[in-house]
Amino acid sequence: MVNAVAEQRLGSHAIVIGASMSGLTAAGVLASYFGRVTILDRDSLPDEPEFRRGAPQSRHVHLLLPRGWQALELIFPGFKQELIDHDAQPIRWPQDVMWLTAAGWSERFAYQGPEMFSMSRELIEWLVRRRVMALERVSIRDS
Repeated sequence: MVNAVAEQRLGSHAIVIGASMSGLTAAGVLASYFGRVTILDRDSLPDEPEFRRGAPQSRHVHLLLPRGWQALELIFPGFKQELIDHDAQPIRWPQDVMWLTAAGWSERFAYQGPEMFSMSRELIEWLVRRRVMALERVSIRDS
């Protein structure tokens, strides 16, 4: 990993509780500042993009907003292309999406902003977890 921040040691060992998106991204950043990083998670983490019990909110489509994929790109260079390579769908909100509110269905209109991506939580978490597991200073203890 080539972090956007200059490497500087803050300690020898960091422990991250949880291998969710926040834990994984924290570990990705901490790897530049600690000699080793250990992630602890109660779930058995799947080797593929599959549902896991500890992420019950994952069984619906997720949208990765521009600042989200840009931040992940800073921590894990090439991440945006990896999303595309694994069939994350570019979304032009609200041109491509309608949603129902108390006032009725939303209107569609042209979108001029940066790209957003739609994918499953399982996919994005799996892609980030693979990147984190590839870092030599990071280990994951699951189950």
